[in-house]
Amino acid sequence: MTDGFNHSGSIAAQANRLSRESTLLADLENALEHDIRALSRETAASIKAEATERRTRVAEASKALSYAIVEAFKPSGTRPARGRDARISIPNYNTLSTLIDRISIENVKLAHFEKGSIRDPNLGQKARVQRAMLESLQTELEARIQTMLKDGAYSYMKEERTFA
Repeated sequence: MTDGFNHSGSIAAQANRLSRESTLLADLENALEHDIRALSRETAASIKAEATERRTRVAEASKALSYAIVEAFKPSGTRPARGRDARISIPNYNTLSTLIDRISIENVKLAHFEKGSIRDPNLGQKARVQRAMLESLQTELEARIQTMLKDGAYSYMKEERTFA
């Protein structure tokens, strides 16, 4: 690619990278916001520099993900027929947005396990489980996207609300 962004990896993997970078950036910004008075000038400057670098990574990851999504959904000239057994996505269960949201949440949990920001003697095991869960979620998201591309459609149930 000539635009300078890293377009490697599946859409799910890129969404995961964006989620991880965003989580790490939020941790840095939180530390700056809440701990700034307790930090030395050098440490605060170091954290600010790292936060600036992370902001750049988040922006690049976001652009790369957007590019990958646009590329994946570009018309190919022929639209495949919609499959008879196309899966219908159910809100808050298996829609694309639900899977992406879940990946984001599980990345936040993984970051806490890896940083040791909670006190638990089993953090290593919990981190391994989180990584396996993220891998499964990414596989499911990738499968849903592949099905959408193959079928040329995305079917979902409309969720009715009980409020206006």
